[in-house]
This record gives sequence, structure tokens and C-alpha cells, in this order.
Amino acid sequence: MYSAPGKNENGIMARSRALFDAAILPEGLLLQEEFLDQGEERALVERFGSLEFHDMRMRGVTARRRIIDYGWRYSFESFKLSE
Repeated sequence: MYSAPGKNENGIMARSRALFDAAILPEGLLLQEEFLDQGEERALVERFGSLEFHDMRMRGVTARRRIIDYGWRYSFESFKLSE
């Protein structure tokens, strides 16, 4: 059963264990507990916070997500790829 995540004592989003129950994971997917230590996790969260996400528009509507383009860009307005 999934329960909404909350923040732990370090202000980092805590995950619901049931969400990652091995019985529901696709074959070949492995959950490795404590893959990052707390310092690495904090640094990664800070790094993501420093990236410049921007709105995505599709068919004249701003999508309910923010994205980052790496390298080439795809326009969901013109359906074309550009440098």
C-alpha cells in the first residue's frame, strides 16, 4: 500500500517502503538500500535544485511538468528536433 511521502529529519523526502515492495517491481529491477549516504543524497538534491528547469508547452498548452533539455531540443509545438 502506498502512503504519501513526508520529509525526514534532514528535510529529504522519505519514501514509503510499500511503494518499493519487491513483489511489485518489474523483473530485473533492483532496489539497493542506502545506495547513497546522507551527504551524497543531500549534495544530489542541491545539484538538482541548481539546474534550470523550464516549462514545457505542447499543442499550445503549458504542460504540468518542468523539463531540462540536454543537447538537442524537441519542440512539442512543431514536432521537430533542433540544435
